[in-house]
Amino acid sequence: RLGLGSHEEAVLDCDWAIAHGHRRPSVLAARGSAHRKLGNLKEAICDADEALRGSPNCSEALVVRGQAQLETGDAKQAILDLTKAIELSADSRSVQADAFASRADALVTLGRYQEAVVDCDEALKLSTCPLALAIRGEAKLLSGEYRVSVDDCSEALVLEPD
Repeated sequence: RLGLGSHEEAVLDCDWAIAHGHRRPSVLAARGSAHRKLGNLKEAICDADEALRGSPNCSEALVVRGQAQLETGDAKQAILDLTKAIELSADSRSVQADAFASRADALVTLGRYQEAVVDCDEALKLSTCPLALAIRGEAKLLSGEYRVSVDDCSEALVLEPD
């Protein structure tokens, strides 16, 4: 349900799975992702931490924790987790694309616009990622490349109007 936008229901589904003996890193990472999308950043980080205790190389949990850390203002730690997620997720294009786009977001936060553009380009090689287009547009805007910025942001809006 998480992919369908029903984050509250996704948390409930994961809670049910965990209560019935399925306390797997993938379930914890999914619940952490739903919590993050609901703004429950502390819970998201706790779920990601628990998933990583069970499976230190769980790239999905590293992405969740990195995204939540960025939202709490810790861009430097987010970059560390997202870099590790990129390294570990070569077998999952979607996880790797999310990690590149999220790391690009953290890089923009730190004013590292050209590095962010490179990460967005990598994400877009892996997946049609509206988030990567929007972040690249922001990085280009902040770098003074207005026309390219408008093009990227317009394309992101076409792909994901909300």
